[in-house]
Amino acid sequence: MRTICFCVLVLACGCAATGLPDKPVLKDYALSQRDFPLKSGLRVVVQEDHSSPMVTVVAVYNVGSTSDPKGNEGMAHLVEHLAFRNHPGGRAEQLWDHLKHAGASFNAFTEYDFTAYYESTHKENLPLLLQLEAWRLARTLDGVTNEVFLTEREVVRNELRQSGETSVGGKLFDRLSAQLFPVGHPLARPIVGTHDSLSATTLADAQKFAKDHYRPDNCTMVVTGDVDPKEVGKLLDMWPDELKFGPGGPDGPAIPPRQRIIDRPSLPVPPPVSTTLVRDKGPVEQPVLVLGWSAPGGRRRNDAVLRFAAARLNLAIAEGLEVKEEDDIEGAGAGVETFADGSMLLVFVDLKPGADPEAARKRILDTVVNSWTTELGSLLTEAVRWNAATGLLLETADPVGTSTSLAIHLAATGRTRYFADSLDDLAKVRAGDAMDLAYKFLQRDRSSAVYFEPESQDAPKVVGGGGGSSGGRRASHDVGRDTTGTAAGLGPERILQVARSPGLANVPRWKLANGLELVAIKHGTAPVAQMMVGIRGGDASLRPFGAASFTSFFTSTRCQDHGSLSPVGGRLGGFTGNSASTYFVDVISGNLANGIAVLSDELSCLEVNEDQFLYRGRLLDRMKKRYDRAAKLPDFLATQLFWNALYPDHPYGKANVDPDTLKPVTFEDASAWVRGHYRPGNAVAAVVGDVDPNEVKALAEKYLVRWTGGGGAFDAGIPAAPRGPSARKVYLIDRPKGTQAEVRIGCRLANAGPEQVPAFQLIGALVNERAWSVREQWGATYGIHARTVTLAGGAAHLMLSGAVVNKQAGASVERLLDLVAEVGSDKLDEGFFLIKRWDLAREFSQRFATGEQIASAIVRAKELGWPDDVWDRYPERLAATTRATIRPLMEPCVGREIVTIVGDAAVLRPQLEAAGLKLESGK
Repeated sequence: MRTICFCVLVLACGCAATGLPDKPVLKDYALSQRDFPLKSGLRVVVQEDHSSPMVTVVAVYNVGSTSDPKGNEGMAHLVEHLAFRNHPGGRAEQLWDHLKHAGASFNAFTEYDFTAYYESTHKENLPLLLQLEAWRLARTLDGVTNEVFLTEREVVRNELRQSGETSVGGKLFDRLSAQLFPVGHPLARPIVGTHDSLSATTLADAQKFAKDHYRPDNCTMVVTGDVDPKEVGKLLDMWPDELKFGPGGPDGPAIPPRQRIIDRPSLPVPPPVSTTLVRDKGPVEQPVLVLGWSAPGGRRRNDAVLRFAAARLNLAIAEGLEVKEEDDIEGAGAGVETFADGSMLLVFVDLKPGADPEAARKRILDTVVNSWTTELGSLLTEAVRWNAATGLLLETADPVGTSTSLAIHLAATGRTRYFADSLDDLAKVRAGDAMDLAYKFLQRDRSSAVYFEPESQDAPKVVGGGGGSSGGRRASHDVGRDTTGTAAGLGPERILQVARSPGLANVPRWKLANGLELVAIKHGTAPVAQMMVGIRGGDASLRPFGAASFTSFFTSTRCQDHGSLSPVGGRLGGFTGNSASTYFVDVISGNLANGIAVLSDELSCLEVNEDQFLYRGRLLDRMKKRYDRAAKLPDFLATQLFWNALYPDHPYGKANVDPDTLKPVTFEDASAWVRGHYRPGNAVAAVVGDVDPNEVKALAEKYLVRWTGGGGAFDAGIPAAPRGPSARKVYLIDRPKGTQAEVRIGCRLANAGPEQVPAFQLIGALVNERAWSVREQWGATYGIHARTVTLAGGAAHLMLSGAVVNKQAGASVERLLDLVAEVGSDKLDEGFFLIKRWDLAREFSQRFATGEQIASAIVRAKELGWPDDVWDRYPERLAATTRATIRPLMEPCVGREIVTIVGDAAVLRPQLEAAGLKLESGK
């Protein structure tokens, strides 16, 4: 076993002006690791972190879309999907069923270079996780029938449709890649594939691909969390010989791991295939122009230089573009995507409708090219360096983030020191490195560009009429398996054994002299501190709706007594929501004093800037133009109809704020809101991480007590929500030629109090599991997801959303409505209920794995007016929840759902009418 030190001590020098450190102060930080290099070529690394009773397993395969056979593009991604559909041990349950019943959060992703799988759950499930990963590695597609293959292939088709139809992200990326990299280049192919390549792919093709690539010598596995390496070693010893020793068995030769990325020669950076502007249409609110340059590949410990180049490019655009009031360019920013065989430096530009994309492109190129004539300042270099370092350290506080990053770094380089290596790489970057890269690759004649404009300038319309009754019943579908036989032993006592109280009511709390409630918790091992301040009241508290957010545009602090967090790598941000304003600060824990002092500057001197407020008319004009553009999107109308019907005549029903309603807001109104709202007596501050609670208290008393508010008071309360819909309403919004139907189903639930929190969340879990059947059995969707939401004031609702392929849209909506009715009835299967309650109990402990999650839970409870012990009493309340508990909560829902469907009305309307759904007319 060896101990890895991720950071070195950085001595801080005092700042004469503030008495605070003016450089990052990093403590020594070490996590123990144990390396298990097996003879089969598989490498397993165990990293201990005993800060929470969680364990995460990540398996990375050195295979991505660059390994797809010609004509079968998308194969690696399809196999990733199918690998969840195998049947461990030949049992009836699929691999993802085992993960669900372990209360695990799990997912996978395929990119150009890798395919990665991860799952995170309570440490007691470590043997199961390792057993499942062993099965996936050794028997990747066992039990996957041709019927399942065809179903999952349809799921991937729907993912492809979503990435290119309901958004333009995937389509835009593929178009730009084709412009930058020639045919035959590894990055010229789409990761998800095409409809033609998917159609050409068979189960036999997938089986051969898995056999070739899902091998021990092509896999890297990382186990992190509250684990004992000796226990992991014993579990590995239980694996079959083929995984431990390879085909030669215990006495055979050792198999070396396949070549790492860092050992492969870098491909030369090709010139662009074309610099001609590519034009297309998509579901965008306003025209979008994206410029791209090819650059050297990453993953060879050179990503830091590429990130610095992107940061410099971003600054160049901000400084040199000179966007004016009525400019065709409304905003721009830069970023970078790095892969082993090449990288892409990107500039995203929002354009005004009617703008000339060629003229905008020329302006951007002029700005970019001219910016590199000046030297990158050392101040920017240090700010970027330490901001990135803080981000890396925050990543260590996230179990999934730290495990995935470590596993990919290990797979790419063979090195276990991901964070230490990343910090070393950051420390070595110099200003001239980014300049050299820019001079070589960010040239005018190396730029490709893609332009997307809105699909239609016509106002969307609701297609109504049709037969049937929206409140009527239809033929019921089989929406789930009977699971009674597998629910033995999952009674209340067992729930209390696995769902453990986080103890948040007993952590150190103080009431400061100014009335601010302060909570401080030492959590985790990463040398970071995360602060969150929640101030009750928001857009739903103020008339007109949206005035609170509007006021924030003109609200700023007049104090900067303690400098900025940039030199010490800190971050400060905030936002105003429906029922609270939230501020957050992330700092290295050695700079905790900086974080609290700068937060004090921000909160203590907030005021509405009268000079800026004089320009509110211009801001409202810009907002109105954006609003009017968005109103031409079908999804905008669907969203309006959905929330207005779910919360009629209530602030929660105002999904989109018409800027015209904000015109009556005066400077006096805005100032009164700021004075009354931003008061410490109306707030709670949570500080979580590598902190001493007593030090937090002392620093808060030194700095935050100056925050007294501006005088006056404001009622942060929110009007009681009226009764929900009295009958089901179904709206069909036409989107001609769409291949999918975007479906949203919502209904009001009984009012929520802290006692019902577990029951409401269980409702969401039950419906979400049943909704999975539309994907699992039909392949009709990439995913329909359900969740319950509780709001300030006690209102609550259930919502399902996702996109469904046209040919099964009517049947899918019918099925989803049936399953909502099932969960709200006495016909809900008892075994299914007990298993989902058990799953929720297992999942509960994951909610407090990071400092951000803990701080958010504390702040959210205060926002909703819940007592401090709401999360501590969650396990006992969940254990007491029965089917009889759920039925009255669902009573306002069943038969009173709001349904919106966006899609090709000519195709969808007959299906919906055949399902007995009456379509509402008009807006």
